[in-house]
Amino acid sequence: MLRLTTRIAGAQVQKEIFAGLAFGMMDQCFGFTGVDVRLDDDLSAVLAGDLSPGAARLETPFTVAGGTAGTITVERSAGAAFDDVDRELLSAAASHVALAVARSGFLESERRRAQEQQALLDTLADLSGHLELSQLLQAVLQRAITLLGVTGGELAILDEHTNEMVMVASLNLGTDSTGLRMRLGEGAMGLVGQTHEPLIIPDYQAWAGKSGKYEHGVVQAVMVAPLLIGKRLVGAIASVHSDPTRKFGSEDLRLLEMFAPQAAIAIENARLYAQISQMSVLEERHRIGMDLHDGAIQSLYGLGLL
Repeated sequence: MLRLTTRIAGAQVQKEIFAGLAFGMMDQCFGFTGVDVRLDDDLSAVLAGDLSPGAARLETPFTVAGGTAGTITVERSAGAAFDDVDRELLSAAASHVALAVARSGFLESERRRAQEQQALLDTLADLSGHLELSQLLQAVLQRAITLLGVTGGELAILDEHTNEMVMVASLNLGTDSTGLRMRLGEGAMGLVGQTHEPLIIPDYQAWAGKSGKYEHGVVQAVMVAPLLIGKRLVGAIASVHSDPTRKFGSEDLRLLEMFAPQAAIAIENARLYAQISQMSVLEERHRIGMDLHDGAIQSLYGLGLL
């Protein structure tokens, strides 16, 4: 039993946990001829030993976080019987498996979050290197698509003069939507721009609110998040998937909402940089114009014409 529990405790992922249990319980001291470890609603199983149609079976569920997660079944040759020692052994094994599965789930969640944090840091570092607005917009969209593992996306910024959402970048939508304008409340982008709330559309083709300005024939699932700085709307970003079986969930939305503020700040910085650069050019032109004007006046004085 110590060897069995040690094998289970040393496993890091579910597959290793179940394999460790199955083969550990095939130790000759237990007298089992087969072991089956099966997750609920999962046709796959970890099997050890030869099974026969007439074998005697004993099974027990293992639970994780209060809900049944799977079943452990052991078998013996036909005619063999199970006793209370077998039941206690199976119950103890189930407890160890439940703890190991819960631990592996926590470790996997932490690994995933660490990877997400690193991906966001890499994204921020990449975006901070783009101050030219058009390049930044494409970089933001490409980074979002890669981060979320989707097939395409779209980026819009708010035109504060017309109060419209302007599509400024698109990728793999079946058509280039760059330049299209949506009123606030129109389509997915306009609706998110109006409500400042994220939106998940499981089936875009069947969604009653889709805009008639363009048809996204390849788009199935859609997820849109507002780009906000505080309460001020900068724009919106959409991630889409062409696979009708892919459904966006709370984890996808959480990741997009972690990315959106970084994108909003990067876009705003690039816009401010563009404005400052333009002002600098205008000021330089004005200075040159004044210098030419002063020079012309001095020339006229020198000629005695003034």
